[in-house]
Amino acid sequence: MVKKDKLKLGPPYVSPPIFECVMELRFRDLPRAKFAEKAARRIKGYYDHCQTEHLVNYEVVIDEGSVKTNASEPSPVMKLTSNDQTDTCTLANDKIYWARLAPYKGWDEFVSRIERDLDALKKDVGHRTLERIGLRFRNRIDVPVEEPKNICRYEDYMHVRIDLPDLLDPTSGYEWRVRKDFPDLGLTAVVMSGVLEPVLPKMGAFLLDIDVSSMVGESLDRADLKFRLDKMRKLKNDIFENSVTDLARESFC
Repeated sequence: MVKKDKLKLGPPYVSPPIFECVMELRFRDLPRAKFAEKAARRIKGYYDHCQTEHLVNYEVVIDEGSVKTNASEPSPVMKLTSNDQTDTCTLANDKIYWARLAPYKGWDEFVSRIERDLDALKKDVGHRTLERIGLRFRNRIDVPVEEPKNICRYEDYMHVRIDLPDLLDPTSGYEWRVRKDFPDLGLTAVVMSGVLEPVLPKMGAFLLDIDVSSMVGESLDRADLKFRLDKMRKLKNDIFENSVTDLARESFC
């Protein structure tokens, strides 16, 4: 039996538990008409499929017992996808976001796709003012089911957990959300967890969802954006490593 040393209990993992990662650029300036369609035309050659949806915002107004509804004009949302649907880029008139589903092939591949698309979008995106950059990683932590009680000791795999009175423990489900500002970094993190539908036999599944955001208020060049994303990813990694145990790490290696 090969003994695992500490170097093998950290990133990069052979089988990272990431089942979805997302990066979003949200613009501060007013939505530009036709932006989504123009942007999609510039980069759709990098993807296999292009689908158009329309977003409508509804407003309900209650005034002295009467109810009125107002609907905005339909706004196009362009969704570009790879053949296997694992790589997506979604463009709206006020934001762009990229997503990667499992299997996650690493940060370099994910961010290089974003940089490729932004290079092609320079004419359309270059002078837009950013409001927010978001980076989100959703992880599935698999925990063995203990028989005959049919329970999963997720607390052996995750440091962040809920303490319950005996009356409520064990529970059939939970959900929590933690928000923390990091003013020295100019970042905010939202960490969420809950019970997921299991995908492996005799295993329970638990969510560890880490969303790191940076408020901007200016346009950024490629170097500035990459610097911010690297800083956000480092914080995400630090949160992840502080949230899982060595027993969980062994399952990723």
